[in-house]
Amino acid sequence: MNKRKILHIVLFVIIATSLLISGCSIGDNSSQQELSRRIKLEGQKNFRDLGGYENIYGQSTRWRMLFRSGDLYDLTDADLSIVNNLGLRLVIDFRSEEEIDERPDRLPAGARSLVDSMNIEGVNELFNNVLQTGDTSQLTVDNIADIYKTIYTDKIEQFNLMLSEVINNENRPVLIHCRGGNDRTGFNAALILHSLQITDEVIINDYLLSNEYLKDTVEESLDYFSKTIEQNTGNTPTEEDMERIRNLLEAKREYMESAFQNVVDKYGTFENYIVNGLEIAESDIKEFRNQVLVP
Repeated sequence: MNKRKILHIVLFVIIATSLLISGCSIGDNSSQQELSRRIKLEGQKNFRDLGGYENIYGQSTRWRMLFRSGDLYDLTDADLSIVNNLGLRLVIDFRSEEEIDERPDRLPAGARSLVDSMNIEGVNELFNNVLQTGDTSQLTVDNIADIYKTIYTDKIEQFNLMLSEVINNENRPVLIHCRGGNDRTGFNAALILHSLQITDEVIINDYLLSNEYLKDTVEESLDYFSKTIEQNTGNTPTEEDMERIRNLLEAKREYMESAFQNVVDKYGTFENYIVNGLEIAESDIKEFRNQVLVP
């Protein structure tokens, strides 16, 4: 075989491979190298894909089907163009009406919005008390974990609505979000991944990614807490105070583990919780897995 023919073959292989890669459709299971988990946006740092996570049977979640984020208020026109290309059909918003009025989403074209407000009792009270009094004694990891412990069993109606919409094939690709995309979004994303039989460790690691993406936001919030407390009380928070406040702002493994254990204690497994607690048909969950999981 002459050199010219060998060169033609090599070029053909390169071109064919490039076409195969560039021709991947939305929702395929391309590798994470080809499809980044984080959708890089100027106005939202915590917008990411739940694709590529492996479950207990070796199946993986499809890319570009399930997304999680903070709110869409600060999206630039360029950001909105990127999000438009994701083909979102549904955006589920866990914020309160007051939060939405203050920072309304910039919705992508073709997507409808569903409000599924999920207030976590105790968290806002902690925020306000610390800002007014400077008392951080209640901001231990254990105390905050105890607040999150009953989220799944206290918010049956809200989790039912969310999961019922997400498993409906007509609503995907779907985005779920709250204000920062950390706590409320994190627990809802965890439930979606549990329904797909993803392991606890993988789910918790996804939850903890918010700390990486929101690092700058957390530092800005800490600075706000410090200045506001000093203004309201005349006292400068100590380093120990600031570390406790950080417990309130960041995702912690203990928060999710506490909530998971409560589900196991009451229902035995998350599958039982979904079927018996949320009253979602097992057949519907199986169909969701068939559509969203790939070998």
